[in-house]
Amino acid sequence: MDQFQQCLWNFIKQGLASYFELVRDIYLAFLLFTFFYLMFSYMAYNPEDKQLYDDRVYEIMIEHEKEIHHLWPVSYCTERYLLTTKAKAKYFTYRCKKFVLQYCVVKPVLTILIIVLHPFHHKLYAQRLMSSFEFIIITSETFSLYYLILFYYALKHPLQPYKPLLKFLIIKITLFFTFWQSLTLSIFEEEISSCFEPDETKYSNATIISAIENTLVCVEMLCMTLASIFAFTYIDFITEDENKVGTLGQVLTDNWKAFQHDFRLIKPKKFGFISKVHEIEMHNKRISGNQEFEVTLTGDYQRLSKAIDVQYI
Repeated sequence: MDQFQQCLWNFIKQGLASYFELVRDIYLAFLLFTFFYLMFSYMAYNPEDKQLYDDRVYEIMIEHEKEIHHLWPVSYCTERYLLTTKAKAKYFTYRCKKFVLQYCVVKPVLTILIIVLHPFHHKLYAQRLMSSFEFIIITSETFSLYYLILFYYALKHPLQPYKPLLKFLIIKITLFFTFWQSLTLSIFEEEISSCFEPDETKYSNATIISAIENTLVCVEMLCMTLASIFAFTYIDFITEDENKVGTLGQVLTDNWKAFQHDFRLIKPKKFGFISKVHEIEMHNKRISGNQEFEVTLTGDYQRLSKAIDVQYI
């Protein structure tokens, strides 16, 4: 019993910082999610009836960009995204949503698993699992940032009135600079710890690195908070005929509804569009070049889309 209590106390004592890191990771995932939908809502908003329409985003993409090339060096091994039709613009947006939203699930879940394995870090199997989880987190963050950049690039011209560059830099620094900073400190842990005399401190190398990282993050987040006041100003949303004040609960509710709507993109066994074709009904018999026709999907496809406009090639 005493051994169990000692193990429990060590778990609470050593993992206390991990609990705060979990809260931080959940907040960072929420921040990335809200920023993506902020850009999406900028383009989907119709000022006439003050509603959001997804088709507006696809139409704007087609109007300003005909194709999106992958960044170097990915461009050498992957094909570009064509934005010549609404269907192709919708598919590109779907890809961006999928890879951005997966981070919002992968990061918190794997962080929880790492916390659970923390008391067993001296075991070989726990070390291998934790290393694997950290590698998956790095990969998830890389894909998330990459497709966020692609989505921003596809809408950079129509987003100019909203000054998106400063917003994007703040999100990028907040989310990913702190992560790579932590990774760099952990790599050079021995070199940094050697700067401290062993007889002058009783702290371990990990404690020293953690203290340095936390100090840097506090200073950096203070700067990002001040910059966010100017980048994410509320003044742009104030109109003369309407001056409503929202609440935090309404913000969380709206984001939760949006996440539920698009969670199907990253659900297991429903990862993307199904390629199998059941039955297709063509409404227009004669089709010529560059002519649009309507395709009605039946069977299981009715849950995905009632009608898709595609261009005959």
